[in-house]
Amino acid sequence: MTFHDSTEDVNKRAYSVWVSEIMLQQTQVVTVIDYYNRWMKKWPTVQDLARADIEEVNQVWSGLGYYSRARRLHEAANKVVHKLKGQLPRSATDLHQHLPGVGRYTASAVASISFKEPVGVVDGNVVRVLSRLRAIGANSDDPQVVDTFWQLSDKLVSPDQPGDFNQGLMELGATVCTPKSPACSSCPLQNICHAYKMKMKNEQLTGNTLLQQTKKDDIVDIECGMYTLLITQGVWIVVVLFIFGCFGLGVTNFPRKSKKKPPREQTSAVFIIRQNTAEEPQFLMNQRPKTGLLAGLWEFPTFDVSEVENNKTLFSKLEDFGLQASLLGKRLKIGDVIHIFSHIHQTYCVEVIDYTSKSTSDHCPVGTAVVQWMTAKELQTSAISTAMRKLPKKPSTKHKIAEDERQTKRQRSLMDSFFKSS
Repeated sequence: MTFHDSTEDVNKRAYSVWVSEIMLQQTQVVTVIDYYNRWMKKWPTVQDLARADIEEVNQVWSGLGYYSRARRLHEAANKVVHKLKGQLPRSATDLHQHLPGVGRYTASAVASISFKEPVGVVDGNVVRVLSRLRAIGANSDDPQVVDTFWQLSDKLVSPDQPGDFNQGLMELGATVCTPKSPACSSCPLQNICHAYKMKMKNEQLTGNTLLQQTKKDDIVDIECGMYTLLITQGVWIVVVLFIFGCFGLGVTNFPRKSKKKPPREQTSAVFIIRQNTAEEPQFLMNQRPKTGLLAGLWEFPTFDVSEVENNKTLFSKLEDFGLQASLLGKRLKIGDVIHIFSHIHQTYCVEVIDYTSKSTSDHCPVGTAVVQWMTAKELQTSAISTAMRKLPKKPSTKHKIAEDERQTKRQRSLMDSFFKSS
């Protein structure tokens, strides 16, 4: 599903489609809607986005995840304005070639929807529909197989209404030809779907043919999808030519994907440094590097657990943030918070330390670190990752071991209290 402005300004419409498609990468539609509306209200044109500060962009994107998408949108907007005369490229090839963060799918979606270029699109929904239509049992993650899907999509796309066709195909995969429990009975492509035909043929075979006694010395070849059944001398011999076939799950056998590697385990120590000022408590935040995971976002001081096992090493590291070790209080353990990234199973071991200084500065760069004191309200509106936003919430143990109820309530109360104004 794609959201776009109804304006006749083609460039503005292309910009809105581009933004929506980037947001929809790895994110559900229901989550994107609010972010998209707020984004377009704040930056309705590519020129508006190019004028924005990256910190402001990160704030609006905060909570949506995969933050490199926001950075590349901003980078690409600046390129459009300053190097492409404010006009988005009109073809999928040029969009893919000239705009940072625009892959083959996004380029084709923008070109077909906004500029009516007759090019197909391939996303997870389209792969599922095409693999079932053609009963493609090869690994759908294989580069050569992916190229096959692109070729099929380009051949099928409507030359007159490519955008509508592509959106319709994606919608079919999202609502009818779903990964589990597909609604085959209501699918408009049922009559030409090879996977569905295999399923029906399987039901006929298992319901009738396999229950019949075969005469001795009869030799019958029955081809069913990717299986061959040989009947000889009253004995069935099933030759498995491929993993898929008539005796599996039918339609949901397609597409086939390689097994994903489990996310790696990673444990970090997070320190909530709280300073009670005359007005309200403030919390020390550190800005992450401009590149890498969660680039440019703010977080509580975070270290590898092995680096801060004792106070001496911890306080030494906190001094790099401009703090005085003599003003740091005792370490109070709050609990563990778990966050799952696409490739990392992250456990945050959260501790709180009070800081007794009565003066703060908004920005105080020390070495390569950039730090800032923030109030609880400022934490809610700043560019902070979803993982860091979990910290004020109920902590969970790494292995979900049953804990004493009073201890659990105490931890929750401690966690919540640190983010309330005094």
